[in-house]
Amino acid sequence: MGFYYISIFSIFPLSIAYGLLALVLWGIARLTRAVHGRNVLLGVVGAVFLVAPVAEELWIAWNFGQACKEAGTFIYKKVKVEGFYDDTTGWGPRQLAASKYQFVESKDVLYKNFSRVERADDVSRDRALAWYAEKNPGKERPKDLFVIQSLNDSEQVAVSPNGVDAWRITKIDRPTARYHYKMPNSHTPVAHKIVKHEAVVLDSSTGNVLGKYTRLSRDSPWFYVSLGKGDFSCDAARRWPLTKGNFLVFEDVLEPAAPK
Repeated sequence: MGFYYISIFSIFPLSIAYGLLALVLWGIARLTRAVHGRNVLLGVVGAVFLVAPVAEELWIAWNFGQACKEAGTFIYKKVKVEGFYDDTTGWGPRQLAASKYQFVESKDVLYKNFSRVERADDVSRDRALAWYAEKNPGKERPKDLFVIQSLNDSEQVAVSPNGVDAWRITKIDRPTARYHYKMPNSHTPVAHKIVKHEAVVLDSSTGNVLGKYTRLSRDSPWFYVSLGKGDFSCDAARRWPLTKGNFLVFEDVLEPAAPK
């Protein structure tokens, strides 16, 4: 069972509900004074009325506890890679520079375009710097901005502010990397007021899942009243609230290979 946070303010709506049900039970008791088996009837109705206001919470808590059995991080296989395809967000030179991968393909979530960012060679870097100097005679190269040279409609070279690292950015029609990082489930309903979030790493050549991270989240019952709602989720089997799971499961599965 995964019960929601306790709030002292929840006493008020529950008190109103139980008060109304008590009046209904009293009315039933008066109307059935001459009915045979009245005590049994009142006992059954009273039991139903006792559970009814919290029935939703009991139902959510039970289903949440069951659903959380599949939560957690599962690594089935680790591989060394030069790069991969990220289906969840776009990558640029800054993101690639902060990683140890040689390239990353990604999707622009706004325009649905695909691009590939990879480390460029020294020749491409020097050409981009020479191009900038030619286009801006007498101007000092900016110390906090990338120098971006467009080679054609689908290809650019970006030189980092340090003037040493360079990156090639290419528009592509579709991902070409073998390994894909995706989020097949995001706020996907699995039961009443329970949703699933999931990130996976796939081998596109075999269709095998190499690793995944699954988190289940639940909402509050009808009577929950508070100044704010916390994140009540589980990301390890039968453990809530959150532990130290990570949606960036590709970091645990795809180990950057040493540059060739």
